[in-house]
Order: sequence, then C-alpha cells, then structure tokens
Amino acid sequence: HKSEIFSSDSSMLFFGVTMKTDLVAALLVFASMAVQMSTVECAPACTRPLDIVFMLDESGSVGATNFESMKTFVNNIVGQLTVGPNGTHVAVISFDSLANVDFYLNQHPTTAAVQSAISNISYNGGGTNFNPPLLLARDEVFSTANGARPTGDATKVAILITDGQDSNTAAVGTAEDLRNAGIRVMAVGIGSGRSEERRVGKECRSRW
Repeated sequence: HKSEIFSSDSSMLFFGVTMKTDLVAALLVFASMAVQMSTVECAPACTRPLDIVFMLDESGSVGATNFESMKTFVNNIVGQLTVGPNGTHVAVISFDSLANVDFYLNQHPTTAAVQSAISNISYNGGGTNFNPPLLLARDEVFSTANGARPTGDATKVAILITDGQDSNTAAVGTAEDLRNAGIRVMAVGIGSGRSEERRVGKECRSRW
C-alpha cells in the first residue's frame, strides 16, 4: 500500500495513510522532507534546527486505536531527529472540537523526554475541528515565550494528523496565517475521510 501525496504546491502539504502499514511509508516521506528542510541554505555538514509542532486528532471518528498509531508515528519521526537546545524543538497539541497544548517547544530537551511525553498523551474523543489547534499553534505555541526561535534561526513546521472529517472552513484562513508567518504546514491523513484536507490544501495555494 502506498501513501498518497495530495499536494506539494500549497501552504499545506498533504499525504494520506490508508492503513496502519502505510505509517512506515509515510514516515520515510516525511523524514526525507525533514532532512531537506533542515539543510536549506546550509553547507553539506550543516544541520538547520527545526521547530516542529504536531497536532494530533483525538476525535471520536479517529478512535483510540488510530490515536495510538498516531503517537507511534510521531515518536518514530522524533526518533529520526536531533532533539536538543540547539537542535530540534518539539511541541504537541491534541484536538477534537477544542484543542489543548500537551507540551511546548521548550519543555522537553531530549529525544527520550519528548517520546515519553507523547506516549503519555491520553485519548479523549469528541468532535473534529481543525481551526482550534491551528490557532493555538499560531498564537501560542510558535511564540518565543514558549520556545520558538526566530524564523532565521530555525525552520518552523506544523504537522496536523487527522482522519480529515471536518466541515469548518475557518482553518483555511488560519493555515494561510501560519504560512505568512513563515511556518510550513503539513497534514497527514489516516483512513478514508480526507476530503477536508484536500480542500484546505487547494484553497491555500502558494509556492512550497
């Protein structure tokens, strides 16, 4: 089974995960992207730091099993990165119809600490709304007070992992706000309900 690349020419880059086994393929795709982003405008021996915010969909349509798969997926990604004060900073937001910051960019300075914190995130269930986590990322998590670095010092990436079942249109504008602030926004779709991801991506056109 192959992951689908929905769009690479928009403020949100989308690829889909249709089965659990696709998580490995999706991880490989993302790891390649992360390497490319971390070496932008750097010499071959240079690694540019990343500020990464993961947004995990814990809505009822995702289900507890898929939520655990999300956490495993994110922990696998984190394991491929160099987490540290001068390396990658990681934050996580979980969301259903509302959103909650599980931890900020400056809370866990090692890979092991980030992975442990992710593993301890609990599943709650509820509705689905993409806008609250995007707003939290824009207004709170990507702030210098919470560990974000200046755009020139770190590549900023927001990754929304969801089953794609949301009818709220406000997320389109918020994603555009993030892009305008120099933050690269991606979404990973699990299951078959990914039409909303496609729509948000199509309506936020800009050069990646």
